[in-house]
Amino acid sequence: SVNAAYNLNRSTSQSGFINSNQTEGLNYGMNLSFPIFDGFNINRRRQNAELNWQRMQTEFDKTAAAIAADITRAYVSYANYIKQSEIEKDNTKAAREFMEISFARYKVGTLTALEWREAQLKYLDAVNRLIAAQYLAKYAETDLKRLSGQLVQQAEAAASVQ
Repeated sequence: SVNAAYNLNRSTSQSGFINSNQTEGLNYGMNLSFPIFDGFNINRRRQNAELNWQRMQTEFDKTAAAIAADITRAYVSYANYIKQSEIEKDNTKAAREFMEISFARYKVGTLTALEWREAQLKYLDAVNRLIAAQYLAKYAETDLKRLSGQLVQQAEAAASVQ
């Protein structure tokens, strides 16, 4: 540390050997200090800092692995729902053809009304399964975009256009 001071001192007296006295001057100095022994505090702080760094690195790696696992799970779900949608499209097409054939047989009289109604219900079930598979595929796509950050980017892009 460095210090400096300027002093001005003046004293006067009514009687005596010296009637007045005045001193002035600049004082300056420098002080240097260093610890000889700090009780191993510096070493302890360094070790604590290293442990905190390792703990934070472990937390970061753990979070990154969890996000990667979530993205992988979301992608696998998305791919499965897309495949299921394609299968349900084929099933819906087959159920519609079956319903049309059943209607033709019903008009000819070789099929009962109950069997005709059953064909209609099978077609409606196939359509419902297709809609459910498409919904789940869109939901999985949204989840995948959310996890990868694309959903936020799309929202920001849409907001900047407006």
